[in-house]
Amino acid sequence: LLNRVDVVKIIASFLQAHLAGNPALPMIMALVDQVVKANEAAAKKKLYALALGTIFSIELGPLLTGLLMAGRIGGAFAGEVATMAATRQLELLSLLGVHPLQW
Repeated sequence: LLNRVDVVKIIASFLQAHLAGNPALPMIMALVDQVVKANEAAAKKKLYALALGTIFSIELGPLLTGLLMAGRIGGAFAGEVATMAATRQLELLSLLGVHPLQW
């Protein structure tokens, strides 16, 4: 998904354009190369963590929402049936010939 960006190449072209003829250019280039390579691992870790967090939120968000909604709806149905049992409405349904589980 992400194209690799060669930071050293970009900085090298900039420095060569602006420091042309400077005798310290190879030393500066070596320093830039070391600094970029030293920080590359940390940057990759941060990018990986960011991608992993995004994937978890995209994949697990709807799943957890569905589970919470199922629990809430199931609790509401259980409460309704318990209320019907407490007020003897289930007996009334049986008396009318309607099976309470089909209602």
